[in-house]
Amino acid sequence: MREDLKMNPEETDLIVKYSLSNEETLTLAIKVALAYPALRRRIFSDFLCHLQEKVQEALGSDWLTVVEIDAWVGISARRRKWPETISLGVRSDGVAGRYVYLWVKRFNALLREGQTDEMLKCELDEQVGKGGTTKEAAWWMSPSKHRDWGTEGALVELYNRQRAAEYLTNLIVRIAEVVDSVVGP
Repeated sequence: MREDLKMNPEETDLIVKYSLSNEETLTLAIKVALAYPALRRRIFSDFLCHLQEKVQEALGSDWLTVVEIDAWVGISARRRKWPETISLGVRSDGVAGRYVYLWVKRFNALLREGQTDEMLKCELDEQVGKGGTTKEAAWWMSPSKHRDWGTEGALVELYNRQRAAEYLTNLIVRIAEVVDSVVGP
């Protein structure tokens, strides 16, 4: 089990004692534990569909947003006229929701005359926050909130949707505006 999902000893002791109080509660406790991956996936999916709706609404019909839940957890957004390989968004490194980051894929030849991915990164660093680069990403950055969606607190926040969706929508829109200012709409 993930280290950050461990409960304090008092909570654990209370749940174990209750679970062992009779066969019916033990059976239920085991089923709840076995259902955790499906529960987490449902919370992610419901949240991401809500986030997608908010981002799509904010960016408008010139943009396409896509929810990903199988290979990684997050949403991507791209202008409809961009190739499918070019996008920006928020995602985790896997399906457990850990290591969440915002990213902009490399544009390379799609940039306007005289513009480079490095210029795009500089603008994003200045207007959104200092980020890194990778072979695939012109820029990436871990958000100050919601860096790990798999913790108990994060799952409850994603279940409640509104605050996390508002925070991430604002970041994605800001990133899209910076990309448009460098790349062109």
